[in-house]
Amino acid sequence: PGVEAVISEPFINILTSGRTANIPILVGTTSLEYACERKTDDLQELIPADLNIDRNSEEALAIVEEIKRLYFKGNHTGVESLPEYFHLLSDKLINLDTHRYIKYLLQVTNRPIYYYRFDYVGELNIAQKIFFSLGLKYAMHM
Repeated sequence: PGVEAVISEPFINILTSGRTANIPILVGTTSLEYACERKTDDLQELIPADLNIDRNSEEALAIVEEIKRLYFKGNHTGVESLPEYFHLLSDKLINLDTHRYIKYLLQVTNRPIYYYRFDYVGELNIAQKIFFSLGLKYAMHM
């Protein structure tokens, strides 16, 4: 059976062209969007690709040092830095694009935009139980 695409062009093109629904928009994130295993200690791999920075270039190495300063206070190895690593991944994988999405929406719509950050941690938070030993006290996705 043939399946037709619902969206047949890049979402960014639709968004920046102003072809958005004329309705209020609600967008939110949690205080820790991404918590999973540590995949790499190579912080150059976490530099956003759309910056077009050459690997091992002077600029890439400077960005890595700034990442270390901002997220890890200079040190980024070991289990003790997992919370900082998760915050970095949250920003790279979720928060950066969510913020860009809101920024684009502000340019193309006059409808209300409600942008929130969910940070409540209660007893039913299963992630809290899993990550208790790391001291992670955040609303999170896993």
